[in-house]
Amino acid sequence: MALKVWLNFKGKKFWLTDKLESAGFNVITDYVPYVDSASVIQIANTVDVVVCTGEQWNRDNLEQITGPKLIVRYGAGTDTIDLSAATELGIPVANCPGVNASSVAELALAHILNCLRAFCYSVSGPKEGVWPRYIVGNELDGKTVGLLGFGNIAKQLRRMLTGFKVRVLAYDSMMRPDEQKYNVVAVESAEQLFRESDIVSLHIPLNKETKRSINRKFFELMKPGAFLINTSRGALIDESDLIEALQKGRLRGAGLDVTASEPPHMDSPLFAMDNVYVTTHMAAYTQEAELRTQSLVFDTIVSFSRGEVPPNVLNKIVLIGEENGKIETKTAK
Repeated sequence: MALKVWLNFKGKKFWLTDKLESAGFNVITDYVPYVDSASVIQIANTVDVVVCTGEQWNRDNLEQITGPKLIVRYGAGTDTIDLSAATELGIPVANCPGVNASSVAELALAHILNCLRAFCYSVSGPKEGVWPRYIVGNELDGKTVGLLGFGNIAKQLRRMLTGFKVRVLAYDSMMRPDEQKYNVVAVESAEQLFRESDIVSLHIPLNKETKRSINRKFFELMKPGAFLINTSRGALIDESDLIEALQKGRLRGAGLDVTASEPPHMDSPLFAMDNVYVTTHMAAYTQEAELRTQSLVFDTIVSFSRGEVPPNVLNKIVLIGEENGKIETKTAK
């Protein structure tokens, strides 16, 4: 019997829907808002595979589901999924690493350039009937760019920065970046990276250890006139500390594609500052990234339906290896 797959997507009909249906899967496309946990659980209990976006799969919700044999995160970040709880409950979880790396890196670069030149005002001003005065900005050439975290997105951003005469520092708590391969200076600590960089771009995952870890401690280390770029997760930053650093002039500005709450409160001091540029968590959304993501989700579901081990399953420990790579799900419920 074909697996039943739930795509919890809002809006347009996806290529993935047609592809799965053509392959014989029973596809459910009912959209449930992320905050409606009761409805999320109700539908999840009727399907075999959940392709999730922003809904919370915390321990409490996971313990109430009996249906899904697989959860696939539509994207790379899994901060909305309690992977430890899923593993204990025997639920394989897969994600889509690297598929949107180029798209996110491009927006990070756009934020860097905009922070230095504030060109957004020369775009929006004339449309609003205002011809802004000349804004004297700075070149990116000659600057030091610090990459906190050196995963797929940071590597793509480093590639894009090769056209500029910049010094690139990199720090990753999990693995020392390869200096020769990526033409970076691997620094010894996050503190050193913040202290020496003119621009710091965040590329670390959100978890218990990193939540609000970018705070006053780091802002006080930064050069006067430095910029902070965040295209990762808003909760990485202690937003009150960031606001304080900006108001006191410790930081020259910030480019943020993510905020602590989304959508952010419109009365946030961030929106009152001319040197803070906020985009709408749009970094991953390009047609190319969407196609790569949907292709990987499709391949993952097909592989799992055949009893294989998809390489992007994060907790393979819940799968029991058998002859010829076949698997069965070990259920702890």
